[in-house]
Amino acid sequence: MVLPFSVIGFIRAVIAVVCLCSGCAMFNSANDEPLTMRCVTSLGDTISVFPRLQYVFSSPLADSSVAVAFSPSVSARYNAYLNPIRDTLTVLVTGALEGNTRYALRLAGSVMGVNGSRFNPSDDSTVFFTYPFETEPNDTRAGADTFSSTIFGTISEVTDIDVFADMASQSQAVCLQSIDCQDSFYVVDAASRLVSLSWQMKQIDTLRLPDDIARPLYVFVCSRSNKGSAGNYRLYSINR
Repeated sequence: MVLPFSVIGFIRAVIAVVCLCSGCAMFNSANDEPLTMRCVTSLGDTISVFPRLQYVFSSPLADSSVAVAFSPSVSARYNAYLNPIRDTLTVLVTGALEGNTRYALRLAGSVMGVNGSRFNPSDDSTVFFTYPFETEPNDTRAGADTFSSTIFGTISEVTDIDVFADMASQSQAVCLQSIDCQDSFYVVDAASRLVSLSWQMKQIDTLRLPDDIARPLYVFVCSRSNKGSAGNYRLYSINR
């Protein structure tokens, strides 16, 4: 039987469309890049116990949320959230991680990009160490924590006072960074001389030490007297 020309043309058109679609599918499959995740936060050897870590995915995610896992596990409060276009993940730790601890951070489960590719928890992780964190109670000279470089702490309420013994014999200044609060500090030397700031305090304050200061030094961190608040801080010294 001889098919009419119109039927033959129709069959040829259907075959062409099928081949074209197959070719497109093969092209997309061969050129779909794997989903990757990259940490864009600058990490040194040691980081804050209140870190804010950001990761960028090579493709926007189909998932609306992402869960992360710390190893060792943590009891500190933290949030993990995506930006509106779902290509950037932020992990914000608002409670304190353990000080002087090695952590690994990775996804708690696999995620899928809008192109269909997946990223699995075993594909990558971020490893970091934390700075020391204060040990309570440390509200007197006798119970003072010691530090020689950097230590983090928390003013738990506006009446709280944290005391630190600065054991760095070459420190020429002491600095306080109020992370999410308004804290203040002052220094008392071994001769009971008080050294404090004489200007309006900022988020990061530097207190220069006199050349004749008697060591060891005791640093007192407290809430600001006029409009203070509880919260987290970083205390560190600048050496000669």
